[in-house]
Amino acid sequence: MVNAKTMIIGSRKSELAMAQALIAKNQISYFLKLNRVTDVSLSIEPFTTSGDIIIDRNLSEIGGKGLFTKEIEEALIARKITFAVHSMKDMPATYPDQLAMGAVLTRDDPRDAFISLKYKSIDDLPKNAVIGTSSTRRKAFLLKKRPDLKIVNFRGNVNTRLSKLENGEVDATILAVCGLRRINMERYISDIIEIEDMLPAVGQGVIGIQHRIEDKNFAEILSAVNHSETEICIKAERAFLAKVGGSCKMPIAGYCQIIEKDKLLLRASVSSLDGSKTYQMSKIGSFEEAESIGSEVGDNFLQNAQHILKYL
Repeated sequence: MVNAKTMIIGSRKSELAMAQALIAKNQISYFLKLNRVTDVSLSIEPFTTSGDIIIDRNLSEIGGKGLFTKEIEEALIARKITFAVHSMKDMPATYPDQLAMGAVLTRDDPRDAFISLKYKSIDDLPKNAVIGTSSTRRKAFLLKKRPDLKIVNFRGNVNTRLSKLENGEVDATILAVCGLRRINMERYISDIIEIEDMLPAVGQGVIGIQHRIEDKNFAEILSAVNHSETEICIKAERAFLAKVGGSCKMPIAGYCQIIEKDKLLLRASVSSLDGSKTYQMSKIGSFEEAESIGSEVGDNFLQNAQHILKYL
C-alpha cells in the first residue's frame, strides 16, 4: 500500500492537459478513498514544456513529440513529482530508461473533428480554402482528399487555435474530438471524421500515467486505475510506432480496437507528406499477441512501404 504522504501529478499547464490531469487525479483519489487512505495529499503541478513555448514552427523542425514531455519527464526522474500525466498521442516511440507508463485510462473517442465557423464539412470548403494544422497525418489526409487546399502551420493550445479561427486566419482546422469534449468545447465541432476515412494518431484519445520504474510501492494504485483493454490496444499501436521509428515528420496513423471477446484489430497507415501515396495494413490477433502484431505490422511497412518512407 501507499506510504508516501504527498503525491504530485505533473502535467502540461494548458486547459486540456490540466483537465486530463484532473481525470487521472480523480481516479487515483477514488482508489485511495476506497482503501481508506486518508493521510495522503494529492496535487497537480503544471509545467510549461518546450512544445508549449515554441509555437511558430512545426514540431518536426524543432525536435518532435518529445518537446511536450521532456521537462515533465525530467522532473519525474528527479523525483520532483510522483506521476506524470500525458496524452498518449504526444508520447515519443520510446520512454526514458528510468520511466514506464504505469497505467492508461479508458480510451475516449479517438476520432478527429472538422472545425469551421463557415463550412459544415471538408467537402463544403471552397477551392483553395486555408486549413490550419501542424499534424503531418492530418495534412496528408486533407491533401489526399482535397489537393487544392492550402495547409498552414497551426500550433498552440485548443483555445489559441479556436481564436485564430474566429479571427479569420484560416477557414477551418482539425482537432481531436476527445480534447474538445474534455474541456466542454464540443459545440465547436462542425463534422466528425470517421475512423474508416481518417485513422487516428497512435494513442489518440488515451490518457497515460507515467511513473518511475523503481517506485514499486505505487504499483497497486496504477494497477487499479489502469484499463486493461485500452492497455492491450496501446501496446499494439506503440509496438508498431516503435518499429517504424515514428516521429512528427511522418504521417503515421495507427488504431487498435477490440473486435471480439479475445481478439483485436490493428489498422495502420503511412502516407507521403502530400497524401498522394499511402500504404495501409490491418491485422487481427489475440490479446496476448498485441505487441507482436504491432511489430509485425511495423516490419511489413519497413519492407513494403519504402517507396513512401524514403521521402519522409
